[in-house]
Amino acid sequence: MQAVYGFLDSSLLTDVMEFHFIEIPKLLRDWKEQKLDPWNDVLARWLLLLGVVNHRKEKEIYEDIYKELEVIAMRDEQLFDALTQWRELSLTDAQYHAYEGRLKHILDEEAAIEEAKMREQEAMEKGIEIGREEGMEIGKEEGATNALFETALQLLQNRFAAIPTEVVESIGRMNAENLQLLIINSTTFTSIEDVERYLQSL
Repeated sequence: MQAVYGFLDSSLLTDVMEFHFIEIPKLLRDWKEQKLDPWNDVLARWLLLLGVVNHRKEKEIYEDIYKELEVIAMRDEQLFDALTQWRELSLTDAQYHAYEGRLKHILDEEAAIEEAKMREQEAMEKGIEIGREEGMEIGKEEGATNALFETALQLLQNRFAAIPTEVVESIGRMNAENLQLLIINSTTFTSIEDVERYLQSL
């Protein structure tokens, strides 16, 4: 951060205007080392947007950063608008269609997660009512767990179509807490093998 000084006599011209220097290579390095948190730091996500273009290679962008910003944009309206405008100005037809496909996929997953939350809330409310009527707290827990199981299975089926029976059975044995974690992490799986390794790690 630098104030503005005169060139000849080094006198302070203004203490209102300041220059901020951003070293993009260091910024990208901090992101790769997970020292930046664009999910919770608004400044970090906008700085990453500035650094997403690889200036060493014309028109090339850092896909890993760009994809993360796409997901964050689902929760940040201003970032979403910025990415949309950038896309319309700079992408070719092929890139535009690829972006549209990724965007639809992200929106579908966001909607599924929101639906999972709603189902869980509805199931908990139903479980509470059952528990009151029957005098058993187990109704609340079973209702929520069943809803989470159905949501987790639906998310995985949307991504990978056929789910092996042993995977379904493993998910069916999970408690509500682990089912919630599975739903959250479902967007990171790229293959059914990733799912199997995740289940084995629990």
